[in-house]
Amino acid sequence: MNTLGIYLHIPFCRARCTYCDFASGTDFSREAAFFEALEREAEALSSPFSGRRVDTVYFGGGTPSAADPQRLCALLGRLRALFELTPDCEISMECNPGTITARGAEQYLKAGFNRFSVGLQTAHDGTLRRLGRIHTAAEGEEAVRLLRAAGAGNLSADLMLGLPGEGVKEVRQSAEWALGLGIDHLSAYALTVEEGTPLAREGVTVDGDLAADCYDEVCRLAEGAGLFRYEVSNFARPGFECRHNKRYWDLSDYLGLGPSAHSLIGRRRFFHGSSFSGYLRDPLAVEEEERLTEAEAEREYLMLALRTARGVDLGRYGADFGDFSARYAGVLARYAGFLETGPGFVRIRPDKFYVMNALIAAFWEAGEAGR
Repeated sequence: MNTLGIYLHIPFCRARCTYCDFASGTDFSREAAFFEALEREAEALSSPFSGRRVDTVYFGGGTPSAADPQRLCALLGRLRALFELTPDCEISMECNPGTITARGAEQYLKAGFNRFSVGLQTAHDGTLRRLGRIHTAAEGEEAVRLLRAAGAGNLSADLMLGLPGEGVKEVRQSAEWALGLGIDHLSAYALTVEEGTPLAREGVTVDGDLAADCYDEVCRLAEGAGLFRYEVSNFARPGFECRHNKRYWDLSDYLGLGPSAHSLIGRRRFFHGSSFSGYLRDPLAVEEEERLTEAEAEREYLMLALRTARGVDLGRYGADFGDFSARYAGVLARYAGFLETGPGFVRIRPDKFYVMNALIAAFWEAGEAGR
């Protein structure tokens, strides 16, 4: 039977970052009520999914580590009681410097959390202040040290590219610093300035060409440090790829709990609204749902798979959608210099990722024309 992933959205933060438009807030007065609602949702959904083994659990946010560690650990314990977690289940937590303590780190490891993603973002304190982050670079180093000291064996760090006032030099310094902390995984994302955020009101924009140059520098440094690129924005030591995120990229089933959380079961996608109060009133309310057509599922799979180092899994594609090589013979021939084929896969050549969007569009157009 197919395994299942579980995502839990923990919507608390100590402060709102100037680029953030996620469903999160700084009011902790209803923290107890929120965890009660989240547990009610988990209990209600455990029965329909009885028999499905869970092999990834991801606590995201918000800032999960800003919440009470005892509540997080108790919630994980409740999930174990409600669902069948596999012995090797990957249990991840997003955490930010300034919210990690030695005692909290020990509690997380004892409860069974085994992967931590630390939001470092940049090594430059001035930029951190402009982003509204609550930590300094030194506190970022301390967070990594505390987690390692508690026994964490799988640590990831986030960096952001295209930040205001930062160029290739600053990104190089941040990447060298983060990699020098001995992390096992690195995520490097370009800043997106969302409408309504403080950065948008300041008129901040992202220079796409500069962000691309910064990205190339991160790729070079990550590879030099022994981390390979397994998805366009993610790098890992062998064996340390994020298994939960892989679910999203190959359209495997996952269940989302909490406000704004999305779920995908088969080809049915459904999600909660982002209202915190609404979620407390009814943690089972579904704001919207859709059932993906075969064409929609195929387009989505191609978009996500071609972002990865593995590329399109021809066996998986064939089982779900048909003969890939026959359907896309024209694209494969036209863009042969940009693609690699091998036993069971087609992927974009690592040195051609800069035209990834154009190649995905070419596959989409050919797919539509052939329907």
